[in-house]
Amino acid sequence: SLLRGVAWAGAHVAGVVVVTLAAWGGYQYLTHSQRFMVRQVLVSGATSAPPGQIKLVTDRSLAKNIFSVDLEALQGKLEGIPWILSAAVKRRIPDALLIQIEERVPEVLVRMGSSVYLADKEGVLLDRFGPRYADYDFPILTGVDRFGRETLKKRVQLGAAFVDFLYRTHPALADQVSEIGLEHDDDLEVTLNDGGAPLRVSPRAFALDPDN
Repeated sequence: SLLRGVAWAGAHVAGVVVVTLAAWGGYQYLTHSQRFMVRQVLVSGATSAPPGQIKLVTDRSLAKNIFSVDLEALQGKLEGIPWILSAAVKRRIPDALLIQIEERVPEVLVRMGSSVYLADKEGVLLDRFGPRYADYDFPILTGVDRFGRETLKKRVQLGAAFVDFLYRTHPALADQVSEIGLEHDDDLEVTLNDGGAPLRVSPRAFALDPDN
């Protein structure tokens, strides 16, 4: 009986060792085999975000083991690109990463010094306006140069909300707006294409909160 117990214990220990070695061998294979090296990064949904910026981020994952790639960190770096609202990253075994991009939607132009930028409704400056964006025809928000980052973002949000309100309720009037001045805390200065004197408009009259 004692010998039988010793034999059973020995067999149990041997079984545990075999299982452990098999698991270790499997882990080593998954994390070191060339079969699981990232060879492709397939990106979809990116039409406006600069391909070079995306490639700069994704190329760092090429030739890495697919299981060692930190998907969360990769997602965070992609979402740091101004045009990208969200990025979903998945593994496709054995050697590819799949990335689905949702881009921000430009809604206004913002003049900063001598440059003009595209911006979305959240006040994020997407890119410098230029020939590649010639199809975008939005009112230009002005008077924001003196603001810090957070205040700038809130003022652009306010301007974008006012433009959205106009396009939803008075689209013909919205098409006549060339500039919206945001330098005053309590009102907006709306300039029309006819070149007349700016109109002073209170955001609160349109149920818009200038303090967000």
